[in-house]
Amino acid sequence: MHKARFNHIRTLIIWLVPTIFFAYQFMIRNTPGLLVDELTSQFHINALQFALFSSLFYASYSLMQIPIGILLDKYNPRFVLSAVMALYSIGAIVFASTDNFYIALIARILMGIGSVIGFLGSAKMASLYFPPKQYSFLISLTFTAGFLGAMYGGKPIALLITQYSWQYIYYTFAAFGLLLSIVPLLMLTDKQEKFEDNLPSITFKDLGLYFKKYKTVVFVAICGGLMMGPTEGFADAWGVKYLTTIFHLSKSDASFAVSMVYLGLCIGGPLMVFISEKLNCDIITVLFCGFIMTISLSILLSIDHLSYAQIIACCFVTGLGCGSQVVIFTINSKLVTNEFAAITAAITNSIVMSSGFFIHLIIGFVIDLVNQGSIANNLRIYTKDELKYSLSAIPILMIIGSILIMLAYTRLSNIDRNEQT
Repeated sequence: MHKARFNHIRTLIIWLVPTIFFAYQFMIRNTPGLLVDELTSQFHINALQFALFSSLFYASYSLMQIPIGILLDKYNPRFVLSAVMALYSIGAIVFASTDNFYIALIARILMGIGSVIGFLGSAKMASLYFPPKQYSFLISLTFTAGFLGAMYGGKPIALLITQYSWQYIYYTFAAFGLLLSIVPLLMLTDKQEKFEDNLPSITFKDLGLYFKKYKTVVFVAICGGLMMGPTEGFADAWGVKYLTTIFHLSKSDASFAVSMVYLGLCIGGPLMVFISEKLNCDIITVLFCGFIMTISLSILLSIDHLSYAQIIACCFVTGLGCGSQVVIFTINSKLVTNEFAAITAAITNSIVMSSGFFIHLIIGFVIDLVNQGSIANNLRIYTKDELKYSLSAIPILMIIGSILIMLAYTRLSNIDRNEQT
């Protein structure tokens, strides 16, 4: 009996480790948004260079999704989990230790690669160590943990940064990450586990056939990526800077308001999936999400005299609309056969997340284009209009994404009619 209880606890810990890491990486992944002034001053960079720094996380994260998925399938997960988790912490240490911008870029890339193991590792452990009927529930808990981590990475981290240096925060979190990376080596074994992996193995050979057969999946994923601006451009990077400049909020209050985007996403994800499944209207649900995101974010970008409660409400509603991200995965899962289900999830996630790379660069480019070059106390000054012009790229991209998703709806409707005839 005691052995059975120990095995149950061990199994739970095995799944919890990458899940905790998924939340942990969210906490410090978004800190550049709290450090716009500090980083631009320390590295002597402009907005486009800051955008490049932020965007490299998404580029490396997206590019390494499938390779790390293959490593998890082909090799012992205990070593893959530990190595990739440690890589994230090493990147954090390097970033906090350098005054060289190019070394900081390398550190950001390492952090992007390391962050991949959070969700993929949790999914892999859920598949290996738990019955298939519990898989979806555990995945939903993983997403919830991640978004809660993103929320904690708002005001609480902002308050810590005011008490300590941001470098000290990075060192502390990196130490925790390194300790966490040791746990898989201690808890996992080389023996065959009770449940077989229900995730099909991904190979590079499959990709050529996949892209040839499922072009619509790629198109839908691109549409979803264009609608990721509220999280990847606003919440992850420029939201705090915008709210402190436009509404004169403290950094901690601004970061709390921005974290409401993630709270909205935490609720909006399952809510929008429920609505789309209940009404059998996936594409319409995505369009509705695009509409409410565009309206709520446009209010933030166009009205200078909102109360704090109104700012929080706009951020929360924007987050609710971000639930369309989950529906995009649902749409694509219905377009493929079971043998390509795992590849579809990985490719959709890669394309959607890679949009962050381009969204950051667009925002940074526009800011530098309109910036007057004002500098005070060694800090580059961004005016209200400059921030508004640059961040207006987000609703514009969402409108483009909505138009393209309507084209996808037309294409899918034609496919359905052809199949019926």
